[in-house]
Parts: sequence; structure tokens; C-alpha cells
Amino acid sequence: MIRKNQLLLFFSFLAFISLGLPDGLLGVAWPSMAGELGQPLSRLALLQLSATGGFFISSTNAGRLVRRLGVGRLLILSNVMVFIALAGFSLATDWFHVVLAMFILGTGGGAVDAGLNGYSAERFTKEQVTLLHAFYGLGAMIGPVIMRRILIREAPWQGGYKITLILVGLLLLLFIRFRRHWEEKTRGAGTASCNEGSLCHPKSPPGSAKFITGFWGILLFFIYTGLEVTLGGWSFTWLTRGCSVEPERAALWVGIYWGALMTGRVFFGFIGGRWHIRSILSWMIGTVFMGCVLFFQPWSTAVSLFSLPLLGFACAPLFPLFVSYTPEVTGRSDGTVWIGRQVAAASIGSAVVPLLVGLGVSIVSLRAIPMVLLVLSLLLAVFYRLWVWETPRHPRAEEGKVR
Repeated sequence: MIRKNQLLLFFSFLAFISLGLPDGLLGVAWPSMAGELGQPLSRLALLQLSATGGFFISSTNAGRLVRRLGVGRLLILSNVMVFIALAGFSLATDWFHVVLAMFILGTGGGAVDAGLNGYSAERFTKEQVTLLHAFYGLGAMIGPVIMRRILIREAPWQGGYKITLILVGLLLLLFIRFRRHWEEKTRGAGTASCNEGSLCHPKSPPGSAKFITGFWGILLFFIYTGLEVTLGGWSFTWLTRGCSVEPERAALWVGIYWGALMTGRVFFGFIGGRWHIRSILSWMIGTVFMGCVLFFQPWSTAVSLFSLPLLGFACAPLFPLFVSYTPEVTGRSDGTVWIGRQVAAASIGSAVVPLLVGLGVSIVSLRAIPMVLLVLSLLLAVFYRLWVWETPRHPRAEEGKVR
């Protein structure tokens, strides 16, 4: 059983790599893509909105899909859709095809994201969930590297999507080969953590308090995901058009941002158990604010570049620990329900916030990009405090691992 759980964890790692690969491509490809398709830079927000529409539809129905298809079949179906979307990008010659490909990509990504988050929260430890999200960062880090090599050679941006298409196709074949391993329900180490002295709240908060707390959590996920996507999608444009950084250098630093996101999740996945979860979240949210201040400052381009890996590392544990901590805030019996709502809110934030940034760029200037990031970092701190306001710290949890 232990060996099978380890194999499923390995496949979950691969699934999150396939999620991150396409996300890392778009930010670097967008200026070239926009120029070829005759679109203004602000239209990036509409592409992200298209992806979010598909993501929202599939993520809100992930529970039904898992019950009907099982995790294995859902994983295969989702990656088939990602494969189709990447093929669409590879062959795209007009704006409509790119928008359609983004919608299909979001639909495939939403199902596997929400389904695997719920599956992992029930079966894996908190450290393993953090490592799981590290592999999303690995995929997102590989994406800019691929696209950067394509653009350096002055090849069409579609080439980056063709290479990614091959990689996702190989992962899809692997998922098909081992699809039967997902069929038997397993129970991993994460479910035993309540008996090991970690945080546990078997009782749910009262109805009205639970709704208010859950509402703050929804806003928290909305803001955080909007901040992360804005950093990944708009930082290249800000550095090249707003700070006059060479495209190759800017692409390198955007890749370093995603690399720091992955490295941070590996770090907290292995060592994060030494600290209380609330301590990690508080310190990293504070660091996100400081990183946005450094990114915003107008005096030194080098400092703005350095802020990207700082922000990547600070953002690293936030999403997985928010997911893992949700049952402690809302009550364990309703944790899965609220996780589904929060992931759906995150998908909306990943579209709406970059859309607001795009409007700001059109109405004000490129300076709207770092300004919005600074505001988002402040809101992140506020909503986090409201979310955990009624959740007490437990002495035993302070001494032991985070779950």
C-alpha cells in the first residue's frame, strides 16, 4: 500500500508539471504573439479571461467528474484537452484560434487542478502537498526556458508550444499506461496526522461564522492567485517596455521567478515542518509585500529584477498551505467543500486581476503593473488576517509538524 501511495504521489507530481508547462510559456511569448496577431498588449487579460472561463466550468464540476470518472480517467481526459489546446497554439494564425485554444487549455487544467487538490488533501501530508505544487513551479519554469530559446533563434513563437506539445504527449502516454493504479481508493499518511498531534478541528464553526470565515478565504484565494498570475504574465512586459531591459535578460529573470517558486516549495516541503503553519504564512505574506515594494521602486532596474526571485520564494508555500489549512479554519467536515469554492475563486482571480491590470495599462500606463501588485500584496495581508482571526493556535501544533 505504501509503495502504491508513493507511485500515485509521483504521478501527481507529473500531473502538476503538465499544468505548469503552458502557463510559463504565455508571459514570454505574449509580446511576440501580440505583434504577429496585431493585438495590443492589454489583450493578454482577455486571453487569461478565456482560460479562466474554461477553468471555472471544469473546476466547479471537478467533484462530480471525480465521482463519475475516477481520478485516473479525469487526469487522462484533462491532459487530452491540454494536448489539443497546445496543438491549437502550435497551428494558430489568427486571434480567434488563440482565444479558443486558451479556453480549452483552461478547461483541461481546471479539472485536474481542483480534482488533484481535493484528492491530495485527503491522502497526502501537508509537506507532500507543498512538494506537489513545487512541480507546478517546475513546469512553469521550464516553459519560459523553452520559449526563450525559440525567440533567441528568431523562430516563430509557435515553436515553443510545439515542443511543449511533445512533452505533454509523453506524459499523457504515461498516464494512460498506469491509469488502473488510481482506481482503488487509498489512504495516505496525510489522513493520519490528526492522531499525531497536529492541528485538528473536528467540529465546524457555527453556520454564520463559518460562512463569513469561508467568504474571507474565497477573497484570499482570489487575491493571491491574481497576484501570482499577474507577476508571471505581466512582469516580462513591464521589464522590457517599462524598464528597458533586454528581452533575453527579462525572459531569464521571469524564468528565475518561476524557479524560485518551485525551489521555495521544495524547501518548505522538506523543511517546513519545523515551523508552525501560521508563522510560515505570516512571514511569507510580509515578504511578498516587501518584494512588491522593491519591484515598484523606480530607481534601480537591478533591484526590480532581484525582487522577482524574492517574490517567487515568498509565494511558494502560500497556495498549498492555504489549501491544507482550510479544514482547520472552516471545520474538517466542510473542508473539501470550501477548498472547491476557493479553487474556483482562484480561477476567477487569475482572470479578473490581470484584466484589471490590462485596463490600467490602457487607461494609465505600464506603471499600473507594479502599482496593482503593491495593492494586491496589502489586500493579501488583510484578508489573511480576517480569515484566520477566529482560529486559535494550538500548543501541540506549535511543537510538531504542520499537517
